[in-house]
Amino acid sequence: MGRIVPGVPATTLAGRWPGSLVPVDYQPRTIALVAELLHPPVDPDPRPLQKIHDQLFETGAPPYAGFQLIPGGALLSNPVNQPAAISQVAFLPDRMQFREERTTQTPETFGARLRQVLEAAAPLRGLSGLNSSQVILRSLVNPRHWRDSREFLKEAVLGLGEELDSLGRAPGTYGVRFAFPGEGENALPLDLRIESFNADPRSLFLEIRAAHGPLALPGGLGALEGHIHATYRFLTDRALPFVARFDARATH
Repeated sequence: MGRIVPGVPATTLAGRWPGSLVPVDYQPRTIALVAELLHPPVDPDPRPLQKIHDQLFETGAPPYAGFQLIPGGALLSNPVNQPAAISQVAFLPDRMQFREERTTQTPETFGARLRQVLEAAAPLRGLSGLNSSQVILRSLVNPRHWRDSREFLKEAVLGLGEELDSLGRAPGTYGVRFAFPGEGENALPLDLRIESFNADPRSLFLEIRAAHGPLALPGGLGALEGHIHATYRFLTDRALPFVARFDARATH
């Protein structure tokens, strides 16, 4: 059993759910922020891409230090010290891919970085809008009452026991995935994954993928930043209270 019975119950509340109070005092650790922005195909001429890099440097506080040509486009990146860390934006013929993995970027600074880069890139690449975009947030939290996230998901969330014997082997990873369809005029699809984290069994892995429709540029830049903030709020205001419902049950 991976259960911990604490001496003092949690008292911090992230919100109220119908019929009960759910204690939430998790400290989520964001390990990845990704944004993929799809646009109409453009000429992969490297000269406008070099101008983007030069223009950002002229601000005195460039978001990326390095410039590298890659097949079909260019890569702007920052040097990283931590293993597996990534800080970059890739310019490809039909999309831009922003990736911050295991860096110090927050949703706020990540959104501001996207806005700064797009303000420079859109006119130089002749972009009047985005066809669609996807924001991906990956975060880790530690369940309060369980030492092992696999046991937490297996027992508290999934309620599995002898049923697993039918599989003939024990899973190394447990998890659930929810796919939320778009509902209403403004709602768009969203996926939520909650899994055990193999690199550290104490940690629970959460991934949110939020899809968004067309945006005009430059007028839609504020909305794009808002999408990033909304994705993080879904983590803190919805996904973590959902997890806490099962975490709290461990003490009953």
